Amino acid sequence: MTDYQCWFCGEGINQSDCGAVIITIENLWRWNKASSETDAPAQAVFAHRECAKRKLRGQGMEFDPGVFNEDDS
Repeated sequence: MTDYQCWFCGEGINQSDCGAVIITIENLWRWNKASSETDAPAQAVFAHRECAKRKLRGQGMEFDPGVFNEDDS
């Protein structure tokens, strides 16, 4: 049994997925101002390595392979 569920596919995330990630969502402008609010709203979601790589594709931007516990060679 796992305590974490993938935001994208809904399946549980096992410890064997050593590249699984946590994604924190918060207001960009509050973060940009480096607000001293300690109770600023934020939410964390979790994802399998492969789900995150597939679903979080950007336009012209690549993730650092280390984010997913992968060698960049």
